[in-house]
Amino acid sequence: MRESVLSLNLDGTSGMFIDCPLHLVDGFNNLRYLNVSQVTVPFSHISLMVNNATQLTVLNLSGILGVFDINFVISRKDTLRELILHNCDFVLSSESFEVLQELTNLRHLDVSKSSQSEIFDEGFPTGRLYQLLYHLPHLVSLDISGTSIVDFESEISAEEIQPFLSRDPKIASCVVKSLRVLPRPLHFLGILNTSITEIDSPIPAKYVAGRNECDDIIYSLFHYEHSNDFSVHVLNILFDSLSSGYNDNVSFYTEEIVDVLLRLMRRALAAPTSTPVLVATTASLFHLTRHSPPICEAYSLRCAVLACVIAALDFSHSLLLQRNALLTLSNFNIPDDCPALFRPMLHAVLPLMRSTETVVQQIAGHICNSCISNVSTPFKISAGRSGMIQEMLSVIRQRVQDGVNDFVLELAWSALWNVTDETEENSYKFISLGGLDLFHTCLDRFREGDNVELKRNMLGLLGNVSEDYYLRTRLMDEKYIATFYELLLSEVDGIEVSYNSAGILCQLISDGEDSWSVSVPSMSDVMMRMEQSINRWNINSQRNINYASFTPIIRLLIFYKYPAIVYWAVWAMTNLM
Repeated sequence: MRESVLSLNLDGTSGMFIDCPLHLVDGFNNLRYLNVSQVTVPFSHISLMVNNATQLTVLNLSGILGVFDINFVISRKDTLRELILHNCDFVLSSESFEVLQELTNLRHLDVSKSSQSEIFDEGFPTGRLYQLLYHLPHLVSLDISGTSIVDFESEISAEEIQPFLSRDPKIASCVVKSLRVLPRPLHFLGILNTSITEIDSPIPAKYVAGRNECDDIIYSLFHYEHSNDFSVHVLNILFDSLSSGYNDNVSFYTEEIVDVLLRLMRRALAAPTSTPVLVATTASLFHLTRHSPPICEAYSLRCAVLACVIAALDFSHSLLLQRNALLTLSNFNIPDDCPALFRPMLHAVLPLMRSTETVVQQIAGHICNSCISNVSTPFKISAGRSGMIQEMLSVIRQRVQDGVNDFVLELAWSALWNVTDETEENSYKFISLGGLDLFHTCLDRFREGDNVELKRNMLGLLGNVSEDYYLRTRLMDEKYIATFYELLLSEVDGIEVSYNSAGILCQLISDGEDSWSVSVPSMSDVMMRMEQSINRWNINSQRNINYASFTPIIRLLIFYKYPAIVYWAVWAMTNLM
């Protein structure tokens, strides 16, 4: 059975070799691929497996514990093509260096470290990377990211390296002396977090991890997709390039970049420790999606981006991730960009209205408000059934209780205004959840001061309630009528408060004298004050308001018995022309 095994991946199986008899790892003689990364394994076991695998071509020892040298790999120097020693403490010792030089058939070598905190062996051959490269003539991929292996380039003299120089003049003149010995350019070179990362000169490699060119970034993200540390490092390079506008080639690579970001996000969403990757990917997606015309022109790509960003919101409580994801969502036109994700988006965003960070609350409120401002009734009903009304009322209650009058409070009332527009089900839900009492409480708490936008939104919402024949009877209460009557006189910052108050009163008056059950103010007093107020308004006033339809206004034009409400309706239609 073991003779037939060609590939064996034991990555992360830390408990497998505990008390494991040696004979259980014997007999894997035909292995081509062996991965024992992140495993604690006795030296005797791993050396036996490697020595038996006479056709082994790929060996991954990344982060292996229990092994302190790699002398055992010399037995596979004729077959080994790829050796991965990422995060191996012993890799840059003098002894390991001598072993690596023996592996002359290597094509791929990874000696990278995710941190530079390790203490290197005193016998480490300072500045001798060129000797290693000279002895590995077939090398096409080399990763030295996070190491100090090139920190001592200045100690290499021109005379010392002269006998090993490449025949290619471009390579032989490379500013990094150790790379001058390469017989040909590498396909990939990883130099993240090394002393040569910032060198602004040609490097003999097709792709270089650590540079901010788009093709380097894309290839590096694929190369490091299994390494969170290095993925985040490359993603930070991408973010810096996007945010500074340094890289003019981004537009030519946009779809490729988005594709690889989504690939990383999907992988990260399946791993509980991948929040840093999600933070970094959403940061770049924000910049990639904020341009006009949008980069995600394909419907399927837009939906894929939105799905991953929404999933990221549910993945972690990281405030930075929440902010990045929300900012990215705000670049889209939801639900138009992907109607199927409307409700999942609301389920992910609405709870963030209770965030401890005001910025997160503001962005979440803006998204909720925007996504229902110009949508059809079915979407508004869906929003109501997704808990939007309850969530907004909860936010308002908390702010009224705390005495906080801010942008979030305005957004909450605005969202309620939009979600109830010509939507009876949502208006009824607002009333049944105590919305009318909360309206009066909020207005009393913040009556003083410059609260025009707040009052406008609150009155706009009650305007929606008043447009429903069966619901507006709830407004026929002395405390509400007195409030609307008082606000007719409002002249603070334009006409919005006065206009919306008049609109509510018009709907109530249209039901006739028999329905007017309030003695003070009387219907005639209300209509008189309405006319006085309308006479003060500037017909050319610029107003930012969206009507789902003009039906609620047009229906008032037939009530000639009540000139004040016809006057308001004519004025409203004229102003909107």
